[in-house]
Amino acid sequence: MTESLSRLINQPIDYAGLFPPAKLDLKPALEEYRSVMESESAWIVNRFVIAGSQLAEGAAIWSEMSDDPDDRVPATVIAKALSSGATASESLQYEQSLIKAQVGCFDVTGLEIKLPIGDELAGCAGALKKSYSWFEEREIDVYVEFPWEDGANEAMAELASVVEGVGFKARLGGVKKEQFPSVEQVASFIYEVAGLESPFKFTAGLHEPVRHYDKDIDVYHHGFLNVFVAAALAMIQNATVAEVEQILKIEDGKLFRFTDQTVECLGSTLSLKDIDEWWLYFGGYGSCTYDEPIEGLKRLGLI
Repeated sequence: MTESLSRLINQPIDYAGLFPPAKLDLKPALEEYRSVMESESAWIVNRFVIAGSQLAEGAAIWSEMSDDPDDRVPATVIAKALSSGATASESLQYEQSLIKAQVGCFDVTGLEIKLPIGDELAGCAGALKKSYSWFEEREIDVYVEFPWEDGANEAMAELASVVEGVGFKARLGGVKKEQFPSVEQVASFIYEVAGLESPFKFTAGLHEPVRHYDKDIDVYHHGFLNVFVAAALAMIQNATVAEVEQILKIEDGKLFRFTDQTVECLGSTLSLKDIDEWWLYFGGYGSCTYDEPIEGLKRLGLI
């Protein structure tokens, strides 16, 4: 693997085996996570993704699996979605209590939460602002997911103006055709977070390195190389929306060239310094698989 590719895909995956389409039970998912972290594939996996409501059960299972009391699980917590400003503070306090109770087992460094677009956003944003210092003090990055609806970019800008440092998360796929956003939607998200200079991450759908068509559900899957390179160019080199879209549409892996010094694509070049700077903003992506991305990279002759 070249140096530029190694830096670009250094532990990008938060393992989400509990979620569709894998949808494993908690014990098999934790066993799979431990197995990969002890294998030669550990270079591609970072944290374990778990719902806040599952932390206590997960801690009990992990304590049975591990003889080392200091063996903690790096984790990203999926919080219950906020839907009402009236109940948002109570809901966030509940998630905090769940995390606080399991700090001896789970090393939580990320929290992901859905917020609504519309009339309830202001109340939810205000509640998040009040609780945000609690997460900051514990070095827990917070990523907010908005639905793919009109007004999403405006909602991101509004939240970023209220909660300084908040990150954003884009869902790029699922098990149904309608769960896959268009190239234009993804490009718009990338361009918005770049303009806001906000932390960001992705989830779902990024099983293969390059964009490809899935005839079973009649939809194009986004490729993680497409998304990473496009996002890095937007964040670090101010690529335009049109340039981002061009890269997201690439279906030929040969158009991505990785050397020990640079990543080159469609006339644009990322240096090693650019990649390192991009990782200051990029929080990785959730995936229920790690072997498919590795196999895809092998098919392209990249590893």
